[in-house]
Amino acid sequence: MPKTCIRPQLQTRLISTPSQPKPTPARAHQKPHKYDLHILPAAPSDSPAIADVFLHAFSDPFSRRMFPITDDVRSWWVDQFRRDIEQARAAADPSTAFLKVTAGEEGAVAAFAKWWYPVPSEGIPLDGEKSQTKTVWPPSSDADLCERFFNLMDSEKKRVMGGRKEGYFYLDMLGTHPQFNGRGIGSRLLRWGLDRADEKGVPTFLASTPAGRPLYEKYGFEAVEEYEVIPGYFQASMVREAKFL
Repeated sequence: MPKTCIRPQLQTRLISTPSQPKPTPARAHQKPHKYDLHILPAAPSDSPAIADVFLHAFSDPFSRRMFPITDDVRSWWVDQFRRDIEQARAAADPSTAFLKVTAGEEGAVAAFAKWWYPVPSEGIPLDGEKSQTKTVWPPSSDADLCERFFNLMDSEKKRVMGGRKEGYFYLDMLGTHPQFNGRGIGSRLLRWGLDRADEKGVPTFLASTPAGRPLYEKYGFEAVEEYEVIPGYFQASMVREAKFL
């Protein structure tokens, strides 16, 4: 998600977030009775299904304030994910990947993850580093909050990881459709990148929402910084050091 904002004062505290009923899942994501799960590279044609997964996976009040479920927001994310998939497919290192998890005979998209591997000497530009052009947010979005959120997340990533000369893996985004929660899909997508980070002997960085933090802590991530985006809503910059094989 790409972004000049005033950085709020950093505070340290336990993270909590209110709950909100999930939107009614789309018919295409009705849980099949029996299915196999497959991790595959996403194709540009998957971007509409991935946008639907995103909008259902990130459905807390803060996310809905930024991106309500409207036609223009969905179209914006379809275009954004298509560009991200094309960028990942063009990357020189296969550790940069936009992954999808498919389920059932029809191959419904159940989850996705965006993994980037920047190399110090020829780093792959990440979201927010592609261009200094101001992002045009969808009309229904809260554009000011989007600018604040993504600019702050990018600046924190650079501040925390900028001195890592060995390079690092970056989990840009991971989302699972609620119909497939509780099946370990998020863990499989996380493990995909962590195994490759361990092979290369480099750390991994991510910015966690309150809901995602327990999963990441389970896999060895530690919160190195917590920052308040708006009053009462905190994000965590999390780092996992390489586990040398």
